[in-house]
Amino acid sequence: AKGNASDPIVFTSIHDDAYAGDTNQNGTSTAPSAGDWRRIKITNTSETSQFDYTRIRYGGPACGFGCPPPEDVAMLAIVSSPVDVKNSVIEHSFSEGAYLLNSSGTVSGTNFRKNCSALIGYCFGGLIVSGGSVVIQTNTFEINKNGLFVDGTHTVNGNTFTDNTGDA
Repeated sequence: AKGNASDPIVFTSIHDDAYAGDTNQNGTSTAPSAGDWRRIKITNTSETSQFDYTRIRYGGPACGFGCPPPEDVAMLAIVSSPVDVKNSVIEHSFSEGAYLLNSSGTVSGTNFRKNCSALIGYCFGGLIVSGGSVVIQTNTFEINKNGLFVDGTHTVNGNTFTDNTGDA
């Protein structure tokens, strides 16, 4: 998904009239909410997936205690695959905004905000990176349950954390 600053690629709820207008043709009788759709999941690819100037909004399946693993509930899940997420917005996920498991690539210039609406159970927040080798730089993490969780050897620098309710 490669957009540009004036024309981003958008993955969102059918109730989100902010992009593409009133696609469900019901006026203002519905509003988007976290968990309206499940997720984007990419597994075991050899080519680098790209999300550049992409907005991913109002997804992430609802769950509480006893949730499946993060790669099954994150709004954007990348498993054992190279990925570049740049200049994007990942917001309003009911569960994790993004989860990279045993993956490689770069996450930069991206805003993770208002993720993990399920303030109960195992729901972390903006971005989880576990295993692999990922460069995480110049991102903004704001108003998530937790901003960023990193497990393994990764490069993390120049990120901004604001008003996350838990850890950075």
